[in-house]
Amino acid sequence: MSSADTDEDKAGLLFDAMVSWGEHCHLESVPGRQGLYHSKLMGFLKDTSRIATNEEVLDHAYFTEAVKCSTPVDEQGKLDPTVSKECTKNWLMKELKIIPNVPILALGRETEKILRNISKEIGSRTVYLSHPSWPWYNYEDAKKELQLRILPL
Repeated sequence: MSSADTDEDKAGLLFDAMVSWGEHCHLESVPGRQGLYHSKLMGFLKDTSRIATNEEVLDHAYFTEAVKCSTPVDEQGKLDPTVSKECTKNWLMKELKIIPNVPILALGRETEKILRNISKEIGSRTVYLSHPSWPWYNYEDAKKELQLRILPL
């Protein structure tokens, strides 16, 4: 039996990979728009949680993608709703089982919609924040809602 034979094992491996990717994106200097996006998001999380460093934020936050699939041509392209639901079921739900009962910050309306439609429990944990690659129209509202759910850390 290999180390990833069960769904739980696969979810654990995915969890570890996402933690590693989060550390790469948020602790190393990433150039261009990607770097600006990650810097802006970490600034929001530090401000919201009253934490001083990116390293400390990563001790309290887990980063993942709502949908682990992309279109054949463009990873940012619009997914067929059936594919989106299948990817969410196959990957995201397994990750969320590993980290139950914590707030989920949905970056962008599409992500918020996906999360709120999964279940009432997931929807109740979801806090919307406009995507960091756009102007943040609801920064203070999202900050207050997250603070109510996570503070004191």
